Amino acid sequence: MATTTSLVLIQRLSEAIGDYLSLTASGGTTTTVVDTDLDNLTEDNGGVQGYVKIVTDAGGSGAAPEGQIRRIKNGTSGYTASSTTITVNFAFTASPASGDTYELHRFDPVVKRNAINRAIETLYPQLYLPIRDQSVVVNNRLLNSDFETFTSNAFTSWTATNHTQAQESTIIRTTGSKSAKIVASGGAGQLHQTPHISMNEMTGKQARAEFWVYATAGTAARIRLDWDGSAFANSDYHSGKDQWELLKIDSTVPDSATQIKTICEVVNGSTGYFARGWQSSESVFRYTIPSTIIDGPHFIDQQVSDLEPDGLYTPLRTPFEGRILQMRGMGRLSTPSTDSGTVEVDGTRAELIVAKAAEIMFRGMVKGDPGDPRHDPTEWHRVVYGRPGEKGLIDQPGVRMRPMGSQKANGFWQSEEDGDGRYIRIRVGGGAVVGRWPFR
Repeated sequence: MATTTSLVLIQRLSEAIGDYLSLTASGGTTTTVVDTDLDNLTEDNGGVQGYVKIVTDAGGSGAAPEGQIRRIKNGTSGYTASSTTITVNFAFTASPASGDTYELHRFDPVVKRNAINRAIETLYPQLYLPIRDQSVVVNNRLLNSDFETFTSNAFTSWTATNHTQAQESTIIRTTGSKSAKIVASGGAGQLHQTPHISMNEMTGKQARAEFWVYATAGTAARIRLDWDGSAFANSDYHSGKDQWELLKIDSTVPDSATQIKTICEVVNGSTGYFARGWQSSESVFRYTIPSTIIDGPHFIDQQVSDLEPDGLYTPLRTPFEGRILQMRGMGRLSTPSTDSGTVEVDGTRAELIVAKAAEIMFRGMVKGDPGDPRHDPTEWHRVVYGRPGEKGLIDQPGVRMRPMGSQKANGFWQSEEDGDGRYIRIRVGGGAVVGRWPFR
């Protein structure tokens, strides 16, 4: 998807309201910016007002105060007519160097970014981010079983023993962008998780697990189900054929079981990779809608083959255990907090955000010049929505995004919401059932 950086959007907004000048410094100190071109800007003492922002580091060494914004001092303390130096009221953390680019703004660039982000929020759902989420697996009891969440050098919801763990972004499998890399040392390296079991009686029930596993040596990696710390159900070991293999367990929970712990295991001294997996012990009929989907989901599709996670998906009717559910809905565009942050638009849609930001900015954030149409929020409102009988930017072809249609549940699933979150519920009894092996 095409994107535009926050820095570019701020520049476009600044140009639209007549408040943008980009220059190149010839040096400076922590409280000054020196530029030989400054003496051509004005003949007035204090004629350079507002804010200075250091944009780029010419040397690429990180020494410049890149991204820092400072207010220029008032009067001759800030700028003396026909001089080459501007002085700021609060020191930079480093001195600008020759070749560093900087910008002059009358209105605070932080306010401009805030106006842009408010515009992005206000323009929803005319502008939105199409979401396709594939994080939910039918009957899965595990959390973060696709290993996409990795914080403080650990996989969220998993416990690690006897190994170095890392989130891998090159050797990956399936619809996710990450896998778990385990380098075992000092014993079998394990990632394990014990989900809460809600059924009345788990013994005698079927417990199943599947994970994609990658290894370059035979008998290096496998998955296990731990019943009580001493009794286990094990998958076959990975063959070591330098490829992804889907390892499986299908076992009856023994009478002695006190838990159903899922283990991703690598033998001591070996390396293994684990990607999207699942573990089931009972049917699940309610699933949390991913937080990125603000409106919807409008469509839910199900993976056709468990061996082809990137393959065909068809509309959900009969849910089959272990299959990925693909939820499609509408989410919000990103609201960047840094210059390098991006928004998922370009072209005229970016211009629409700029126009709406100008309206929001002058309607309450700052006071513009009286009589200047570039500072009149009413004029910008007309740019966005049009004058009577005319189309505004928001109605130009290809700008307003077509909303997704109403949900296509067809009686097989429905949306729910409460104070804790939003959910989909699989409707069983009206023709829909939760399929289990051998319906695979």
